[in-house]
Amino acid sequence: MSSVLRTFLESEVRNQAKRNDLYQKMVKIDPNEPTAEEHANKAVTKLHYMEFREKGSSTASLGFRIEAVRMSGETPNADLKKVRTKEEVMETVVRFTRCNYTICRHFLARLQEIRSRFESSKFFRNHEIVGSSLLVLYDHEQNSNIWMIDFAKTLKVSETLSHRATWCIGNHEDGYLTGLDNLIQIFTDLTNCPQAGSDGDVIHHVNKDI
Repeated sequence: MSSVLRTFLESEVRNQAKRNDLYQKMVKIDPNEPTAEEHANKAVTKLHYMEFREKGSSTASLGFRIEAVRMSGETPNADLKKVRTKEEVMETVVRFTRCNYTICRHFLARLQEIRSRFESSKFFRNHEIVGSSLLVLYDHEQNSNIWMIDFAKTLKVSETLSHRATWCIGNHEDGYLTGLDNLIQIFTDLTNCPQAGSDGDVIHHVNKDI
């Protein structure tokens, strides 16, 4: 599960040169996305292309996206890039957890712990966290955990970051905590659902009106 409102470094999009190859990739997905000027030039900037790509998943709206899911005895499902709404993410989480209330409660507590440690960490205050992921695992004995992984694009910056403020080139804000907040809210909604099993067994239904 990739967390952050953008998955690219500022250095990757500072070049404002317009590229035909990115234009061609864009129009194959959505021919209405380029502006009239971009259509005339048949070229777009890398920034426009990268922001367009993020809008195709839940990254732009929720601050994270589900990269892949693997269930016991099944092949991995990595075809999740079009899962973009909160409802679609919730449905994916329910399938992954097999509606297990206890597992969802464990995950919620762990996510809250990660957020608390992140917010109090001196390291994260001045480090840009881009492309980092959360590895989410559980087994049939209801052992479960979540780990922060993938720090190849983590860079020290001179600014003090909130990890929630709106990003613009130069401020290095990454939205990491925004994504974590939204993920925590999803697990909170699941565990607070009126149909959730108070006996710790099964979430019987997902409320669609969220």
